[in-house]
Amino acid sequence: IVPELNSGGAERSTLEIVEAIARAGGRALVASAGGRLETAIRAAGGEVIKLPVHSKNPATVLANASRLVRLVRAEKVALLHVRSRAPAWSALLAARRTRRPLVSTYHGAYEAKGPLKRLYNSAMVRADRVIANSTFTAKVMRTQYRLDAARLRVIPRGADLAVFNPAKAAGDRLARLSDWDSPGGALKLLLPARLTFWKGQDVAVAALGLLKRRRLAATGEAPLLRLILAGDVQGAGEFAGRLRRGILDRGVEDMVGLVGHCADMPAAYAWADAVLSPATLPEAFGRVAVEAGAMRKPVVASD
Repeated sequence: IVPELNSGGAERSTLEIVEAIARAGGRALVASAGGRLETAIRAAGGEVIKLPVHSKNPATVLANASRLVRLVRAEKVALLHVRSRAPAWSALLAARRTRRPLVSTYHGAYEAKGPLKRLYNSAMVRADRVIANSTFTAKVMRTQYRLDAARLRVIPRGADLAVFNPAKAAGDRLARLSDWDSPGGALKLLLPARLTFWKGQDVAVAALGLLKRRRLAATGEAPLLRLILAGDVQGAGEFAGRLRRGILDRGVEDMVGLVGHCADMPAAYAWADAVLSPATLPEAFGRVAVEAGAMRKPVVASD
């Protein structure tokens, strides 16, 4: 049960679990509002059940619980696995009504500012088993909630080395990204992340602006750099607008490419000379660093 199927760690992990369940001979039903990964889910052997589990509206959350109960009974579902907070309440109610075990996976180090937010987040730790995607995430959970150690498992995320394989991401796959290039043999930098305030795209753009000013002052020439920002807006339209204005204000529009979603991330890493991950808040588990490492690319990351 995952809100949407577009891009991100929860969505990618959902696809990987579908593949594993199908390989093991089971049925994998994915309840979601849907998205571009639907085709990949079905290709992996999964089934997509369209439900509005992305909604945070309390009435919809309650209605989703009833929808999940019907789904569990109709399809003889043996286990529920939820990957986000709003649908976690629906899943928790459905699991209790149908007496099915519930697993939750913490994909983010959720902030808990105030008792209401803390209560909202707590749905994730009420499951029969709680998976943390890193030791850092587990530590955050333990500081916020009294969580029985027997119910908690740490299963770090990673990169599939069959997918993120430098030998496979070449030729035509790499050629399709030729429009990312700039003339003159510029150093190619990639920052793959959805456009949101804490992923650090604005930090990277500010750094480019500073480099350009210094280089122009010293030599009269702009630096040969090309930065590609690959990622969805995903509701962060205000930040995306500020980012575009920042690119123009700093005079680096000829150095930065906003390309939106990239369907072939191994090829994107193969295109780059180096990869940036300048997050301004702690990552629960940042896949960028391990994926870039699998593709043998150096990573410049925040502390």
